[in-house]
Amino acid sequence: MNTFVRAIGISAAMYVASAATTHANLVTNGSFEASPPVRGCAAGATSLPGWAVSAGNIDIDSAIPGCGGIAAADGSYWVDLTGSFGAGAGHIYQDLATEAGAQYQLSFYFRANDQFTSLSYGNDSATKAFEVWLDSALAGTFSRTVGVDPLASTWTLESLLFTAAGPTTRLAFWSLNGANGSVFGPMLDGVSVERAPSVPEPGSLALLGLGLAVLGLARRRKTHG
Repeated sequence: MNTFVRAIGISAAMYVASAATTHANLVTNGSFEASPPVRGCAAGATSLPGWAVSAGNIDIDSAIPGCGGIAAADGSYWVDLTGSFGAGAGHIYQDLATEAGAQYQLSFYFRANDQFTSLSYGNDSATKAFEVWLDSALAGTFSRTVGVDPLASTWTLESLLFTAAGPTTRLAFWSLNGANGSVFGPMLDGVSVERAPSVPEPGSLALLGLGLAVLGLARRRKTHG
């Protein structure tokens, strides 16, 4: 009986550990909190911990006085993918460790930088947009139009599923704003990639239920023994 209980307990523990691994975020510095700018924001940044800036530059910003004044969706900092100084549309990317054939869920917060309505800096359009790339494939285009879309000035959580093609997947975000010296673009925060939960087979669920029941019975017997 003890051997059986131990085996069931090990199986249940492995099941729980597998579920925990499924929800591990593969993205480094997805909320842009690592090594924040000394003064709370940085215009025209060409480096970002955990990420590579491959085109243009970006703005690292926050609600700290003297900075952008917009609160982050996750943590304290966010990124405007269209940076400063007329550098054009910014691109960032990060290589993730994945498993070929496994399915993952990408999620992130997005909003339009609507400060062009009150600040007299360069701006190209009321529509703020960016593309999401996975390796060399376009995974999606996201846009908000200030003054038209009621969600444009609100952080919204976006997500998509993808299947990894190999042991490494390159995740990239490309701003589509930057013409006319624009410094207002799409804002990004809270990026995460987690392995999509698989639907447990009936046998696995039954084994887990049996394991928990047996462990509970064994604990009661020990308590009242």
